[in-house]
Amino acid sequence: MSNRYERPPAEPPSAADMRIWLREAQPTIRERIDEGEAVVEARRANAVQNLLAGARAKLAEADEIQPSAPYPRSRFGALQPELRQFLKISGLRVLLADDPAVALKRFLGRKGRGRPAADNQFRDCMIAADVAELVSAETTIDAACNTIGDAAGLSPEAVRKIYFAGRETLEVKIELGFRAEAGNTPPGRTR
Repeated sequence: MSNRYERPPAEPPSAADMRIWLREAQPTIRERIDEGEAVVEARRANAVQNLLAGARAKLAEADEIQPSAPYPRSRFGALQPELRQFLKISGLRVLLADDPAVALKRFLGRKGRGRPAADNQFRDCMIAADVAELVSAETTIDAACNTIGDAAGLSPEAVRKIYFAGRETLEVKIELGFRAEAGNTPPGRTR
């Protein structure tokens, strides 16, 4: 059983998405000047992450098709030629840099040290919707936060903060609307 509060896996990217990401992963100097370094760098780093995820998906798909062929073709033939060329050039730039570790961090768009910040937007939306649904069923906020905290592996105080920060957001209202149509229930509640 998957965790209710984890983001579901994304759909594999299309060929059109790959072309857009390839373009955004290689910004021009003019774009950096006109749009600002921070904006262009954030877009570039996001495009690189999407390209890498798409490349991994294509390679996994190629492995499923030919897991043990007597003379397997190169797995990398499954990648689009433009993507393969981009990864070759980028890989060489990283490997041949004076400090490959710094070059790799720069290529991936990671700054600083330590673990990257978690993207908890999906989790927080689900938690706020679960608490709101329990509260609307005449459960106290404290009881709802305890129930959802146990299910999500968070303290009741953390769940309370998430609920009060997100209960009026559009995402939570949309999630509650989808649940009403589908008849889904949060943990700790039966229909």
